[in-house]
Amino acid sequence: MDLNLSILVPCRTKKQNTKDLLTIFSNTITVRFAKEDGTSEMLRGWWCMICR
Repeated sequence: MDLNLSILVPCRTKKQNTKDLLTIFSNTITVRFAKEDGTSEMLRGWWCMICR
């Protein structure tokens, strides 16, 4: 008997994918950006830990 069966690769759950994102992005924080003209701008959000 010749069966052509393949082994299924386990699927990642939505919870596992979300955990990956949480390790990349910071908690919600406020960051001040200084501009060349001497003014500054404050933005609130999640920031990429790799790009810092």
